[in-house]
Formats: sequence, structure tokens, C-alpha cells
Amino acid sequence: MIQVNKMNGKTWDYLISNGFISTVRSRDELYSLPENRAQVDIVHECNAYGGNKLINVGMNLSWPSMFHHHPAHEQVFLMSGMKTKPLYIAFALNGLEGFMRRKNQECLGEEDFIIVEMLYNNPEWSSFAINPGVLHGEFTCLGEGTNPVLIVTEPSDMATNMVDISEVKDLFVDAVNGKQEAV
Repeated sequence: MIQVNKMNGKTWDYLISNGFISTVRSRDELYSLPENRAQVDIVHECNAYGGNKLINVGMNLSWPSMFHHHPAHEQVFLMSGMKTKPLYIAFALNGLEGFMRRKNQECLGEEDFIIVEMLYNNPEWSSFAINPGVLHGEFTCLGEGTNPVLIVTEPSDMATNMVDISEVKDLFVDAVNGKQEAV
């Protein structure tokens, strides 16, 4: 009879050392980035069979300075065994064209965004895809604590289109410091 092995440290090490699996865990350094820094680690990248990559994104930004959109879906998985500082994702409410029009008119304000405090390890809300063309950016609060890390899978050669929103960065810092609930 084939023996059934429970997953534990010994089984895990056996599977890795014999080449059956590879770890996709985030490096410890991603959880301890200096303030106002983010870092992307490419865990796996495959171009031969459809072009996809798995990345871990460490986040210690006080506002979404990497506000961006992609031409395709990016799948996000919020799984962690660590207690981390909150992870926030800010989304632009008016679509790319409407947002850029308001930005160019220099009238961006709190009515142009929604900020969501994300949940880790929740079976309903911790895995999702951000749709193509959706402007968004991740950030946390500064200070003591472990940085949040996102696990993301996306096409290998997908462009990241950045949008500078530095003129309204105080809106985000004030929002998470005041934590007003809405929706």
C-alpha cells in the first residue's frame, strides 16, 4: 500500500530536495523594507508555455506612489502566516480616461478614489484579479511592524503604465491615519 504523508517540515524538505516542488515563499527581506520603499521579486517566470510570471511584492509605501494600470489581468493572492501592517489598495473611480482628464485639469480629490483595507487569508476576499486598465496602487502605513507582501501572477511581458499622483499623496496619508469608513 502507498504510504500517505502529512505535510510537515520533513515532508516539505523531502519534496524540495528531490525536485518535486519549489517554494514560492517571500524572502524575509520583503517584510522588512525601509520606509517609502517597495520591491518586486520574480519567483518564477515561464515564457515557453504562454508567458507568465509569479512575483512577490514587498510594500512599505505611505501612499500609492506606484499608481499604475496594466493591459491584462493581474491575479493577487493575499496569504501570509505573519501579522503585518495593513495593506491598502487605492483604486481610481472614474476609469482611465476620466481620471486622466481630471488629473490634467489639476482637480483630483478624495472623490476620485476608493481605498480598501485588504484582508489576508480570507477564503472569499484574499484572492482576486485586478481587471485590465484599472488604475490602482498599493500602500501601507509607516512605522513599526512587518511590511505586507502581495503574491501576484501576471503575463511575463505585460507593460506597467505608471501615473504620477504625487500632487495628492497627502490624501492617502491622511485617509489611513484618520481611517474613515465608507461604502
